[in-house]
Amino acid sequence: MGFGSDFDGIEFNVKNLEGNEQYENLWNELQKYYSDIQVSKFLYGNMATRLSMEKS
Repeated sequence: MGFGSDFDGIEFNVKNLEGNEQYENLWNELQKYYSDIQVSKFLYGNMATRLSMEKS
């Protein structure tokens, strides 16, 4: 799973996450509940690992 940033064509946004330039807000909010390692895996680590496996 990976978080995307396609905000075109939607009617409603999450407050303080109206665009991909605000992903830091998502990171900061997740860090209140999860470790840095977990957050990095949520946001990109697992997907990056999977994509690199696909290239091999």
